[in-house]
Amino acid sequence: MCQDGDMPHGFSHDDTDYGKTQTHVPRTSFGPPNPRLRSVAVLTPVTGCLTDLVRIEQPVFVIGRRKGVDAVLLDRSVSREHARIVQRGDEYVLEDLDSSHGTFVDNVPIISCLLRDGDMIQIGTNVFYFDRMLEPYDS
Repeated sequence: MCQDGDMPHGFSHDDTDYGKTQTHVPRTSFGPPNPRLRSVAVLTPVTGCLTDLVRIEQPVFVIGRRKGVDAVLLDRSVSREHARIVQRGDEYVLEDLDSSHGTFVDNVPIISCLLRDGDMIQIGTNVFYFDRMLEPYDS
């Protein structure tokens, strides 16, 4: 317990002083609430067949040479169904689909690999950087 003189400046043991220094904050609106955000994975082409950013918007995203896959790479070093990216919550896993020439992350051959932002992915002669970005949910 504080003794007289031990109280910080401006404080008192007298109950009549309590509450006199409170500041009233009016209830106001500070604009619309922040929109809910979602994580979207993207592949940024470095070299190869594709030149545009590739958005990964479904839980299983297949990359290959065959028409009908999610990302078509017209490159003979790419298998018909070469690899897939599987979303598991906020994480993305790259899996090689028993391709002829392999799938690489940061120059290391992989069978399955948890992707991190900035990873370099090589599929055939195609090189991409993997990243995630946040964007608002569509209303």
